[in-house]
Amino acid sequence: AAHGGFVTFAGHDEAGTAYLTMGGGCHGCSMSKVTMLEGVQTTLVEKVEGIQRVRDMTDHQSGENPFYR
Repeated sequence: AAHGGFVTFAGHDEAGTAYLTMGGGCHGCSMSKVTMLEGVQTTLVEKVEGIQRVRDMTDHQSGENPFYR
């Protein structure tokens, strides 16, 4: 991402869910859900056979300035 954000793959299950965490500028960002669903999930479902959905495992409440509060 242009703001230094990144997504890390944490694993997947046999039901087709990929488990991911967000870091950098994505951690605590108010747009993180949109990025995860409309960006990351869309790409993974299209490109990775067997992946049907993603689950964000990030604790977005933690950190120095979550959601720019």
